[in-house]
This record gives sequence, C-alpha cells and structure tokens, in this order.
Amino acid sequence: MHDRVAGRAPTAPGDTPDDAPRKEAESRLSQPHKRQYLSLWIELPLLLVVAFSAAVLLRTFAVQPFYIPSGSMEQTLQEGDKVLVLKLTTTLRTPQRGEVVVFRGTDSWDPEYRPAGGSDSVLSDLTTGVLDLIGLAEPDEKDFIKRVIAVGGDTVMCCDADGNVVVNGVSLHEGEYVYDDAPLEPEPGTCHSRRFDQVLVPEGEVWVMGDHRGNSKDSRCQGPVPVENIIGRAIALVWPTERATELVIPSSFDVLDGTTGPEGAQAASGTAGDGLPASWGTAWDAPPSLPATATTAPATGARARRLAP
Repeated sequence: MHDRVAGRAPTAPGDTPDDAPRKEAESRLSQPHKRQYLSLWIELPLLLVVAFSAAVLLRTFAVQPFYIPSGSMEQTLQEGDKVLVLKLTTTLRTPQRGEVVVFRGTDSWDPEYRPAGGSDSVLSDLTTGVLDLIGLAEPDEKDFIKRVIAVGGDTVMCCDADGNVVVNGVSLHEGEYVYDDAPLEPEPGTCHSRRFDQVLVPEGEVWVMGDHRGNSKDSRCQGPVPVENIIGRAIALVWPTERATELVIPSSFDVLDGTTGPEGAQAASGTAGDGLPASWGTAWDAPPSLPATATTAPATGARARRLAP
C-alpha cells in the first residue's frame, strides 16, 4: 500500500515544480510581438509638425524656392518661372562673376513693383507663410534677382567701340544670355541706358545687371549691392518642368578669370588708403550721365506688379 499526499495531483516523469514558470515564459516568447500603434488622430498631426519643421529649417538655412513674376531676366528666367536658391553659397564663398543671385535691395534701390495690400489676419499670415515655403507667395518689394557682372575690386563700364560691357579692361560678349539689350541712346531720365561711366566696385559689394537690359533697373543707376544683402545663388530653374535646367555661369565670363581692377592689390589687402577696411571708405556715385531714378508713389488704383525686375 502506497501513501498518497492529499491535494497533490500526480506529475509526469521529469516534471518538477520548477518547470511550470519556465514553460510559462516560453509560451510568452513564442507569441507573436504585438506592435502598439498610435491613433491616426495623434500620428497625423505629429507627421505634419515634423514635415513643416523640416521645411522651415531647409528653407531658412539651405534651399529656398523663389517665384519670378517679372521680365528683367528674360530669356534666362521668364515670368511665372520658379527657381531654387542655394543660401549656403554666400556663406561658404564670395559671389562669382556670372552667377544669378537673389538679394535684398538697399535703400538706394527703388522698388519696381508694389505688393498688393492684403488682410492682416492671422489666417492670412499663415497662408502667406505656407505659400512662401513652396515659392508661391508674393515676393517682398525689396527682393531682386540679377546676374553678377563684377565683384569687389573690379572696374566696370560701358561701352567699348562695339557696345559691350567692359570689366577690368576686358570686353564681355554677352550674346549668350542678354536679351533685348538697352539702347545706346535712351530717353532722358530712364534707368535703361546701356552707357555708364567706369566704376570701381567697392570691396564687399557686387555689380549686378539684368539679362533683359532694356527692362531692368539695376546697378547702372541704383548702385552696387553689399554681399551681406545676397540671399543666395539661383542654382536651378525648376518650373515649368519642360524648361527645367541648371543655372550655370555662362562661358562668356571665362575671359575674366585672373583679371582685377587697377586697384586690385589694394582691394585684396582689404584696406583703403586711410587704413580702414575698403568697404568702409569707398562709396559709389551714380554716373553723371545716368542720375538715379527718383522713387514715386504708385498711382491710385494702379495694378500692383509682383516682382522687382
């Protein structure tokens, strides 16, 4: 007769009390992992915030789209085009001759368009901010896009015997990109004359002109632009897609490689005659033959133009 312990069920051979917890742990491991998903109403706003933040950072520090609603850069850029502007260019190096740049005009740059008055509501500001991120917002009246013709230390004038712009004594043959060149004998008081006296571009500034010379207010009457005012270099035309292309420096500027103005050595040292930085002691004067255009208020009821050529 065998004694039985009351209340204890018989166990299988090899089944010890320690086996039960081990089998329970194995059963948990053998179960498929169940991912915990966030609610759609939580994930969607988070994704939108991340995407918007990334777009703001990219636009602020790297690349920004710009809408071109004017004709001052035809036919390189036409009305309605959109370009990508690389902002890091001016941070890493100085602007180069032949580049197309977007910049904020100084006080001497008369606005060539007036943005239409809009609502000051929060919704309007938000809509403008979103459109600005994708390059569809109306540009500021002081934003301009031009081509760099000469840099600090260069001399620039027009014209030689053939009507060409001359940089550091070398003639530029600009047929590759100039459309509808300005007339040699324009109407008095206009800013579209092809002729202007020789100018020494101050260090830290650039001389810019539009590719549509007959329809561009630029350094010829409004003076050079400080490098610090340059927003960035236009690197590509992205819209319309059938004309999408990289915006490269024209080969016409190859003849200027290694050239400098008569005071290039002084400019390279970064000091003016009195020992001050060259950009402090050098000022640009409008050519006598081309007085600066006076700023006039827009006529009442006139249709606003959307971009300064």
